[in-house]
Amino acid sequence: ERDLKTHFSENETQSVFFVTLISELHAVKVREQNGYDVVAHRKWIASLLRGCDYVGMIEPAYYPDVVFVTPREACISWHAHVTVWNNGTPAMKRLKDTVNQIEVAFRPDGSAFHYRKAQHAEIEAEVAYMFKSPRSEYRTYNASPVAEGSQAPARSGESGIKQKKRGIRTGKLLAAL
Repeated sequence: ERDLKTHFSENETQSVFFVTLISELHAVKVREQNGYDVVAHRKWIASLLRGCDYVGMIEPAYYPDVVFVTPREACISWHAHVTVWNNGTPAMKRLKDTVNQIEVAFRPDGSAFHYRKAQHAEIEAEVAYMFKSPRSEYRTYNASPVAEGSQAPARSGESGIKQKKRGIRTGKLLAAL
């Protein structure tokens, strides 16, 4: 955090973004523990962020019972949290749009690339989030095809898959780790 702040100050950095990258390419079934390839994941990140200045971490998200995987079972969605700088807002929007057109997110109707503007003067929170260990598990479920309080079916293009987050339990944390 201190080094990033110093770097931003010395280089008069104007724009800093917090990016999350989540692809179905880097999700594995828990029973296939050796199916994840960190080298391929790092190359994938580098290919998407080519030309950007960034630092980040790859972490697991534990899904104990994935309704959109057949057969339903536990999965780990390996994803990255990345701090990106020296790339303005228009360039980040173009990058997000490009990536989301060519990459498939782990969860149906999800986005493979998400970003938000970060305050480089307060980068501690972003760095702390990047370095955290898994704290949550994500349960997926099939949502009703009818909107609540309406007779209208779900909009075209929506899968009806929803997700809820809760604190990860000790046994599940061991599975994730």
